[in-house]
Parts: sequence; structure tokens; C-alpha cells
Amino acid sequence: MAKSFSCQSIQQLLRAIADDNALLDRYAITYYRRGDKILCLTYKHLLYAISVVQEQLFSKDIPSGSRISILSQNSPEFIVYSLAAMSLNMIVVPLNVIDSPEKLKSVLYDSES
Repeated sequence: MAKSFSCQSIQQLLRAIADDNALLDRYAITYYRRGDKILCLTYKHLLYAISVVQEQLFSKDIPSGSRISILSQNSPEFIVYSLAAMSLNMIVVPLNVIDSPEKLKSVLYDSES
């Protein structure tokens, strides 16, 4: 049965997961491509990957509340970058790699990212 957390923010959720030793070695992400299992990522590894991206984003002096665009396929990396940005109170603007340049330009303009 899935565990339920009562959290108000991404930061609180990530802290709650980090504090739950029973959860850290369980799979957070199982990634398949064309039906083949490519990657299984535990919560421990997910939290570590998020912390690395948080440090990278923090070092760029991006202000809290800023919009940050992420151009990516559906992937574990997209999840990591999104959670890292949201945990720093950034607004994620997802961009799809299959969109046309005109569509991407429109989304970037409209989102002010």
C-alpha cells in the first residue's frame, strides 16, 4: 500500500521522504522506453539527483518565483529537474521536444520564461 504524506509543499514532501528510512530503498521511478525497462531509481538516488540539480540552479542565482523552461522528452531527468526547480520555488514551464520552433517560441513568450 502506498504511503500517504500530509505536505503543503514540494520541500516538505522531499524532507518527509528523506526522513522515512523505510522508503529510501524503494523504487521511486521505473522508466520504460518502448516497453523495455531502462532505469529503476530509488528514493535515495532520486533525492540525491534532486540535490545535485538544486545546487546547480542555486549557483546560478535564479530568484525564487522565476519561471524556468525545461525542454525534454518524458524522462527521469525531466522529473529530477522539475522537482529540483519546484523545491526552490521556481515555476516550471515544460517544453516538449516534438513541438515546432514556432510553438516553443510562443510558449516561452507567453510564459515569460
